[in-house]
Amino acid sequence: MRKVFGIGLSKSGTTSLTVMLQGLGYSVCTENLGDHEELTSGALVQRMDEAAARFDAFQDSPWCRYYQRYAKMHPDAQFILTLRPLEKWMNSMSNFGSTDVPIWQHVYGKRTFRGNEDHFKSLYNSHTKEAIEYFSGSPGRLLILDIEADPKVSARAVEAFLGLRPTDLSFPKVNVSRRSGVKWLLRGWF
Repeated sequence: MRKVFGIGLSKSGTTSLTVMLQGLGYSVCTENLGDHEELTSGALVQRMDEAAARFDAFQDSPWCRYYQRYAKMHPDAQFILTLRPLEKWMNSMSNFGSTDVPIWQHVYGKRTFRGNEDHFKSLYNSHTKEAIEYFSGSPGRLLILDIEADPKVSARAVEAFLGLRPTDLSFPKVNVSRRSGVKWLLRGWF
């Protein structure tokens, strides 16, 4: 089984992708690789390399930002870039507010969302563009998946991309926030 890396940023359907891949028989790394620890980049990469040897699939932080390393290490691996509209992603990220997440320093360049909204917005756009450009010369290695598309269509797209027969699965909607799409914009006013 080829390795599969979900390279969408946190809150872009990464948990839903985990559930989908597990339903397709993949062993997905859901281990905490140091989310709330102070780690050097070297220590984080060592943990990731160890996990990469044990699992078939990976998603969310920190995998989303280290995709180039794993694309080189696993030349037959496939990558799924989950996306959602920017404003909805920003709203979902705002749920973290001022939570200090040490691993985000390695992944996003900032440890907290609040006060760094412009940085996160820019990073979302640049990450998307860079990932698409990186795989542009490698047909069949990157699937761009709009998590707001029809769940059945999305599931068939994932299965076809991975070379699997169609199932009756739908792409799941897990961890869906019910908060207003403008909440992150209003935070600065209160």
